[in-house]
Amino acid sequence: IIKEIKAVNLESCPIISNDSLLLFATSWPCSLFAYKNYDSLYSELIGFDDHTTPVIDNQNNLYIFSEPDLIKINSTGEMLWSVNLNVGTLSASLNMDKAGNIYLIGDDYSIKSISNDGVLNWSYNENRLMKNTFHSPAFSPDGNTIYLQGETVSLIAFDINTKTIKWEFGNTALKSGPIVDSDGNCYIIPSNQGFD
Repeated sequence: IIKEIKAVNLESCPIISNDSLLLFATSWPCSLFAYKNYDSLYSELIGFDDHTTPVIDNQNNLYIFSEPDLIKINSTGEMLWSVNLNVGTLSASLNMDKAGNIYLIGDDYSIKSISNDGVLNWSYNENRLMKNTFHSPAFSPDGNTIYLQGETVSLIAFDINTKTIKWEFGNTALKSGPIVDSDGNCYIIPSNQGFD
């Protein structure tokens, strides 16, 4: 039997918690929905607008960007904190490192690291980054390198420990974000031909 859940204005991917909750955030307005076995557990109005796929930590806390705020919500839908990041519009550009820090790309050509307590760890501006990207950055298996879509280059490898660009690749924008396998190989889909 095929079942369905109504999700009006869903512009991001649903996620599943480690206790098998189905969670998703809608946009216009930004609301969080939680389901267990197709039964609604709760829905919470979070903010104004959301295009990001939430990320979830090992305690089932959710991190959602609802312009202009990064918001942390626990597994019962309670808001734990909200931080205004002043980064403009974000799409689906959130990810989390092994220590639980959140990474995001802003419209100001920056990559930012925010602690799981809502404190800005650091911000790095790079005009080759693709701002307002619809795809999340990807991590290397050891968690020390983050791979980012470029606007004037295809792919940027960024060392999160030294806050430096390790290397760049290509000369055209990607069609989607990079993915990385367990051996550290990057896979990309170019928007057209012409890689150097």
